[in-house]
Amino acid sequence: MGARLLAALLFVMLAGCSGDEDFAYNEHVMTQYLAHRAKVDDVQQSVESGEFTFDYYSLKYRKMQRLSDAAREAMAGIDNIPRSAHAREFSQALVHYYETEAAYYLWVKRYIQKRGNFDGVKLLTKINASYNELSELSHEVQVSQLEFLKSAGIHTSG
Repeated sequence: MGARLLAALLFVMLAGCSGDEDFAYNEHVMTQYLAHRAKVDDVQQSVESGEFTFDYYSLKYRKMQRLSDAAREAMAGIDNIPRSAHAREFSQALVHYYETEAAYYLWVKRYIQKRGNFDGVKLLTKINASYNELSELSHEVQVSQLEFLKSAGIHTSG
């Protein structure tokens, strides 16, 4: 799923008071989420283009560790953002997405490092399966966001 299309679907235009806790929560988590989703799509494009196939000496695996750590930080930070009870399922969908994203980057990191019992085909299968799961979780995030906005009384346009 293209990042631009996903961004257009998820980053809905909202009408409401900027001081509203749920409105602020949505703005914060969606800005962060869309940035994460774009990074996942960029990495997957690199995987699919074969960029990492002959990249044994690359330090790109360190970037994968940093991206995984950033996903875990985003996951942990979700509970620290003020919001109402209306955001519970939306928050859970985001946490599940970030948890899966963190694991995705670690699969890519293993693929780049090519250490131990390296089986490139098996790792590529796991990377692609993890990416597909992230695409499915993106849909869950979208659905739970729309339900959250509706239950919180935040009107969307479009």
